[in-house]
Amino acid sequence: MFNIDVTISLIALFPIILIAGLIGYAFKSGQVRKKQMKVVKLRKEIVSSHAYILELQKECVDLENQLNNSRVSEIPLKTIGKDFHDEDRNVVSGLKTSESLLGKKRVNHLPRA
Repeated sequence: MFNIDVTISLIALFPIILIAGLIGYAFKSGQVRKKQMKVVKLRKEIVSSHAYILELQKECVDLENQLNNSRVSEIPLKTIGKDFHDEDRNVVSGLKTSESLLGKKRVNHLPRA
């Protein structure tokens, strides 16, 4: 069979090992640096998104406080119902109905059962 004899002196072997180690270290430290930069970028993004969420929550609380503090005028439904069902006086909320203005009585066109 074929045999290949390679002879390397120890003086040449140590610098080759040293250079290979430095190249490997440089390559690996470059990968670690890229990953660290990516982690830093993601942390900044998370912090900014959390700040935005907190800002939106603050606006929501402010709007809720405005709603709770504002007084909305309420109209009771019973008084409105009395105004509209007051047929004896022909007055609805202070205005005369069309029957009293025209002098006509309402005609029921539907047969009673």
